[in-house]
Amino acid sequence: MTHLFELIQENRVAGLVLRGEHWDGLYEITWSGLPVTGKKGAPAPLHTEALWLHYLARADGYPLAGRWVNLSEIGELYYQQAFQGYTGDALARTWGGALEGLEGKCRAEGGRVFRCRL
Repeated sequence: MTHLFELIQENRVAGLVLRGEHWDGLYEITWSGLPVTGKKGAPAPLHTEALWLHYLARADGYPLAGRWVNLSEIGELYYQQAFQGYTGDALARTWGGALEGLEGKCRAEGGRVFRCRL
């Protein structure tokens, strides 16, 4: 399998279209310019475009795990500690074990349940 960074290094990316699935649908990223488009070619929201482009900038060809990966598994423990400190600890202080209350608040703010399909 040829990885994206190899195609870039070999200058074989003209006309390349990358397709991928994100939580709310399918997206395409077209070389050159790297516009991220969603349904019917509409531009993706800025936060979605940022996620895709961040992924492309960081992707290193490592095989997909086929499951959700804990932040402590991606190398340095820094990511897990930072995430826990900024979010996990704050959620635990506020909600404790009252997950139904947390879910209710998230839904009231427009959130939705996301079921992992791995």
